[in-house]
Amino acid sequence: MADILRSAPPTLSSTVTIGGRRYRGVDNGRANVLVPIDDPQAEARRRGMERFQDQVAHPLGSSLYGLAALAGASERTRDRALKAGGLIDEAMLAFAPVAAPRRTPQPLPQGQVAPPGWRRPNVQYRETNEHGQARGIDAWLEKSQLGVGERASRRLRPPGWQGNGNLFNEARGHLLARSLGGIGGRDLRNLVTLTHRGTNSPEMQNVERDVLRPLDEYVGNHLDLSAFPEALLAAGTVDGKLYGVPSGTGGVLVTYDATMLRGVGVAAPRADWTWDGLAGYAAKVTKAFGGKVYGTSDGGGDDEGAFQIFLRQRGKDLYTTEGKLGFGAADLAEWLTYWDGLRKRHAAAPADVTSAAHNDSAKNPLIAGRTAVTFGTGLEISLPPLTQHDLDFVPVPAGPAGSVEGEYLSGGVLLSIYDRSGSADAAADLIGYFAGDDQAIKIMGLTRGIPPTEKARRIAAAQLGPAQQRALAATDLVAARVAAAKTTAPPTPPKGASQVKELLFQNNLAVAFGRKTVAAAVESFLAGADSALA
Repeated sequence: MADILRSAPPTLSSTVTIGGRRYRGVDNGRANVLVPIDDPQAEARRRGMERFQDQVAHPLGSSLYGLAALAGASERTRDRALKAGGLIDEAMLAFAPVAAPRRTPQPLPQGQVAPPGWRRPNVQYRETNEHGQARGIDAWLEKSQLGVGERASRRLRPPGWQGNGNLFNEARGHLLARSLGGIGGRDLRNLVTLTHRGTNSPEMQNVERDVLRPLDEYVGNHLDLSAFPEALLAAGTVDGKLYGVPSGTGGVLVTYDATMLRGVGVAAPRADWTWDGLAGYAAKVTKAFGGKVYGTSDGGGDDEGAFQIFLRQRGKDLYTTEGKLGFGAADLAEWLTYWDGLRKRHAAAPADVTSAAHNDSAKNPLIAGRTAVTFGTGLEISLPPLTQHDLDFVPVPAGPAGSVEGEYLSGGVLLSIYDRSGSADAAADLIGYFAGDDQAIKIMGLTRGIPPTEKARRIAAAQLGPAQQRALAATDLVAARVAAAKTTAPPTPPKGASQVKELLFQNNLAVAFGRKTVAAAVESFLAGADSALA
């Protein structure tokens, strides 16, 4: 019977006495069975089930139980805290509005009988560690649980949490997934800290070199790459050898809302505009909207979508090939001062608008109707589905006279071959098929980003929507400029780049809120970046 109990989460029923021994009736999900009450494992499971149900029914009790666990209290003390919180919850319930809806239990499957007032405990946490974190979870899932879980609460700090998801490349995750009914706002045991190392780190590049086969021997026979720009192929080249063929590409584009601009009679921004031109243009747009819509988003905290292009126009970059910063204090001060000036002229969005939209395309100020122009990489793919307005795209503003081309082409997802593959020739043929076959190009569409060659973009354009076609046209323009200038992609972002990215955003935001001067923001950024890249 104990084996039956372990195989599925049981449901508590009544007790009976047989031959002088007491048994508890249990519905194990398949049949009603009797389990001896003096069975230690059964009793432990029963107490666990009762504890779980009390936590579900009494949020305050659950919170007090969690606090007691974090304090290292004994199991008995934790249960007392749970019971005390439950009594308070029930007392407060007496003052609830009469019309408040009652929560009713889900019916059990046909043929199963549940005692009055008892619901199947379908989630059981295993023992907790010294941090109050469950070492595992046993779950019995039902249809009623799907899609009714809770988002991980920002108030809870799971073990390992360092305090800033963007700065430390971390996120709160569930043991039992939210989509499967997992809770996230009341019980720390179901939350864990998630983190990962970026695939573009130097360590990962070394791994890729060890497991990937150089493709140079296949170029010209299995692989026809004559349509690929050299600058794009450089994205898959390491130490002079080609390890991957780009399946997509993209330049760095600025997105604008053509519908909004037409509504106030302002012409679209020109593809050959400059940073000085952006300042004047954005101020004009703000004025045309009577100050209710800002000319542009604040791009001061955007590393790859704005600042990197600004630096490359001056012959510098975000990072060096050695993984250090590729610019100095004067460059950053000039950049932050530029955007501070735009905000003070009300040409760029203020701090509260920028803060609210951080890392969320759905809250982008252009989608929210707060700006007519917005900076950011990849927005030509992510923003059009979020609005009924006509969106269009132009390259990032150019530098002053005498500047070099700042744009470049990214390689997207690379198609590669395992070094010890027994079917390397066939794999090369498959890569060639994706790279140049008309039917394959039609099938792929924009699934891997903007198609990597002019031919692919021309074929794909025939089956794309208007906004996607405009994105292709803008990418063609960037590709032509990159080819003419013979620019190459920037160095691979080093370990710590995600922290540097967040440092730039937060220090620009601090200037916008008036919490730091430009000089103080520069000093703070450089100190943090040096530590992150050490």
